[in-house]
Amino acid sequence: SMAGQGGGGGEGAQGAVGGSRRDVEKQGKTTKQDEDDVVKRDMLSTLVMLLTNKHSAELYDRQVKTLMRISKAYSDGFFIADIHKLVQIFKHVGGRVDQGMTEFVEPLCDLLNICSKPFVKQIASEEYRNFDSLSEIVQVICSFISSKIPEIQLSAAAAMIAYSTTDEGLPASISFRNQILESSSAIENIGQVFQRGELDKKVLLQLLQLLLELSRRNELAAQISQQNCLEYAVEALLHGFKSHICVISVEILWNCMENVPSAAERLGTKRTADVFAQVITDLLKEGYRSQDKELRNELLLVLHYLAEKDKIHEFFIANGFLETLLTTSSASESEVRNDVKSSVLTSSSEDFEMKRTMMHIICLLSENPACMDRIKQHHSFIPGLVLHLDERYVNHLARKKFSRQQQRQLQIECLSSLVILVPKFPDLFIQLGGLAIILQFLSEQSEESLRSGCLRLLIQCAKLPGFQEELGGKAVAMMISLVKEQSMHPFHIRQDALSVLARLCENCPANQNIVSALEGLDALIENIEWTVEETIRMEPMSLTAVDAVWCIVCGNRENERLFEQKGGLEALVLLLDKCPRFLQFLVVSCMCQLVENQGLLEQLRTLREPVANKAVTHLLIRLWREEEDYILQEERKELEIRGVNLRREEDMRSGELVEHLTLKNLHTKIHSLLVKLGFDTARDELDTEEKKKLFQIEKYLQAHEATLWQAFNKELAEEGIRPVTPDRRILERRVDENMAAQEELEEQLENMDAQHEAGEQEELRQFFQQIHQEELARKNTVKRVSQALPTSTRTKIIVDSHKSQIYPPLIATTRGLEEKTNDGRGSRTERKDNVEEFLRDSATSKLVSAPSFLSCCSCSPPSSF
Repeated sequence: SMAGQGGGGGEGAQGAVGGSRRDVEKQGKTTKQDEDDVVKRDMLSTLVMLLTNKHSAELYDRQVKTLMRISKAYSDGFFIADIHKLVQIFKHVGGRVDQGMTEFVEPLCDLLNICSKPFVKQIASEEYRNFDSLSEIVQVICSFISSKIPEIQLSAAAAMIAYSTTDEGLPASISFRNQILESSSAIENIGQVFQRGELDKKVLLQLLQLLLELSRRNELAAQISQQNCLEYAVEALLHGFKSHICVISVEILWNCMENVPSAAERLGTKRTADVFAQVITDLLKEGYRSQDKELRNELLLVLHYLAEKDKIHEFFIANGFLETLLTTSSASESEVRNDVKSSVLTSSSEDFEMKRTMMHIICLLSENPACMDRIKQHHSFIPGLVLHLDERYVNHLARKKFSRQQQRQLQIECLSSLVILVPKFPDLFIQLGGLAIILQFLSEQSEESLRSGCLRLLIQCAKLPGFQEELGGKAVAMMISLVKEQSMHPFHIRQDALSVLARLCENCPANQNIVSALEGLDALIENIEWTVEETIRMEPMSLTAVDAVWCIVCGNRENERLFEQKGGLEALVLLLDKCPRFLQFLVVSCMCQLVENQGLLEQLRTLREPVANKAVTHLLIRLWREEEDYILQEERKELEIRGVNLRREEDMRSGELVEHLTLKNLHTKIHSLLVKLGFDTARDELDTEEKKKLFQIEKYLQAHEATLWQAFNKELAEEGIRPVTPDRRILERRVDENMAAQEELEEQLENMDAQHEAGEQEELRQFFQQIHQEELARKNTVKRVSQALPTSTRTKIIVDSHKSQIYPPLIATTRGLEEKTNDGRGSRTERKDNVEEFLRDSATSKLVSAPSFLSCCSCSPPSSF
């Protein structure tokens, strides 16, 4: 047992000193790995010495063998700590390759292939600490992209592709890695390769793959556009839609168009239009596979970005591609024979999306007048749009082949297209019976999206000449019905209907009379209200309602009379009191137009502000002050946030000043309304500060007229224009007059301040005088009462114990005596007799003879009492 215990003790000692067997093995492996790392680093140092030392610089075979050994040793990737050595090796080996030493090509490619693997980190933060080294190695790798040897180009591009993506194949999102890529010369080197001319297909595919990875980032996509790489991506489309090169090129173009808005402007050339026309036409004729149709739709989406720029529109007419779009998108609806393949006219999701995208592109191209003429002249495109909205053709083959959901989406697309196209060919739309079809379609549809599309189209139609009469009372009645039925229709439907109603009645007395006949003014007034819901809406209903009031009521005497009777003006005043600043512009302008009616003007003068119960003038003065505060706040905000001083009115040019006063400043509109109301209407109800502000408002135009004349003179002097003598005298006289008026205004404001201060001093003097008089009267009263009192003990007891009951009659008695004497004072005997008479009063006798009163006295009452 002792031996066993001894053996156990030895084992325990071994565990204590050297650890367990597993720990020992692990420590041994770690030691071996550390030794291998040291050997690897020695190999790199040896290679650097071989390449740089003058005695071994020409030992090429030994250098190549060392490179091959390093490639085998670092098969799992290079250490981040060894990057500085790698940079030296790459530079020297690359220099030998440039000198024509082909034996170094394969070792260099092996090193680049190892760089495709992630760099090995020994500590977690090592990659962050070696940012400069990583930037340098990436820069060196990028330099090999422009090599003239395809194998090196392929390896360098593969290494950059690996560095640009994560393990999941997604774009690298680490910020420092993005910064390294942005500072690298990868895109610049790719551009140089493209400029050299003919490329091997493998190299081209690899370079395009690298461009695709880089194009996923906004900054790098901008570099791709600046280096003119997109033009070569467009040329790569000509390799054929069945080539993988074409697929990658489409993705590169899509990413750059989406991330860089200016990219489409750069590609707006005739060559780009011709290439797209050729490739899409080939796909329409021979693209039968599902992937071919997906590629076709992606090309159309890229073309959609290009069509947003006007520069490329004219080229699509010259190469006939616009005709291809028109014919293909309306082939199913056309009654004219065409050569469109039936394989692209199916109801599959790819072909359906193709039809919708083509309609979008055609609408964008319609901005060009020449394109618009061709669209208008096409035999089936516009009629095809109307066909999908006409309920008479519900069983047409072009509609039946689509599912119910596809039909709905296509109808929405047709309505959106007509919103853009109808204003450009109104006569054709009327000839096709489009207005009647739209109204009928609106009346039969219950889906919100379709109704909304119809109403937006009617908003555009109602603005066109002659369309108000064509739509007429039927459309007016439908819109009033939609606005009134709040429980049946959502908010945006009722708002769009109100907008249509406003456009139908604008400068159209016939439709305005129909609104009043159908009691539509009640619906308008109900919506002139600023509620809590209005604050979160992009376009409040009250804004649309005020616009409708302007179009329907203003200028129509009958509607103005009904508007007055139904309390519409009062609703506008309530709205003006609560609404935000942007809506105040419209409300004040509308009220200025309404008060042209004398009846509405008189009613507005009598209306009271809802909160303060004051005249409307008080409300307008408050809005004026709020506008002043807003202007100061904007100036302060611009100075604090942007460090820029807003231009003051004195520094503006004449045109800018007029625009500022009429469009951007609420003061001018408030002044116009107060001119209509009259500045003296409610002046008596205002305090001094409000009177001063009202006086400033009254002189507002005169002050700004002086500023405007000064701007005129300044601009003439800057342009070196010298007015003729009569004009110069007129200018000088106007400036002098306005300056004198400004000085007079300041003087009058000072006078008003002086009068206000004098008035306050007078009020204060009267107040203190009244206090002195009351105090003197109190003292005199007390003195007269005390002099009239008898000296008997009984009277003192009564006065001291019941002063509150006796004091008022005593004062009255004293006042009666004062009236009897000329000097206001009676004789001592008369005052004494009156007090005796008061004490003999029955009520006083009862009070004094009360037991409780007698018990509190220190002496017995006199017998005479």
